Amino acid sequence: MKAPMSERPWLLADARPTDMAFVFDSWLKSYADSSFACDIDNDSYYANQQSVIVDLVKRSNVVVAVDQEDSDHLFGWACVEQSGPTHIVHYVFVKHAMRGMGVARSILEALVPTHSKEHPLFASHRPRDRRSNGEQKHKSFKAYLRDELNVLYNPYLALRRDT
Repeated sequence: MKAPMSERPWLLADARPTDMAFVFDSWLKSYADSSFACDIDNDSYYANQQSVIVDLVKRSNVVVAVDQEDSDHLFGWACVEQSGPTHIVHYVFVKHAMRGMGVARSILEALVPTHSKEHPLFASHRPRDRRSNGEQKHKSFKAYLRDELNVLYNPYLALRRDT
């Protein structure tokens, strides 16, 4: 169950340079297990995906959810690009212990306050939708993206290079 806004133990902030090591590490490690990357050898995956992430971070906003008591303790983050009225969610990560509490939702609500059919929300990376024990304790983030935000998946948006 997600925590009401007044009871949330996190604050949202723009990612600081000191946060970026966690962003890169968690993105690389968590996406390595995705259906996209699971069959790619590690050397090729890490070299190529890191290059993709560097490019995405340069052109996007990265917002972190931090512990209210310790801003160096990150609970999660999102990397979202805005291109005119269109938003592209490149990646969202939340630590296992904080999943299902509304961390990802609160970050996305801050980064993408509104969208419509005229200006849909896109995702360039498909999230995993499984738990290590196989149980679903809460509505999955993937279902939230699909059912509530009507996100359109387009992996080629990650490869776009601005000239």
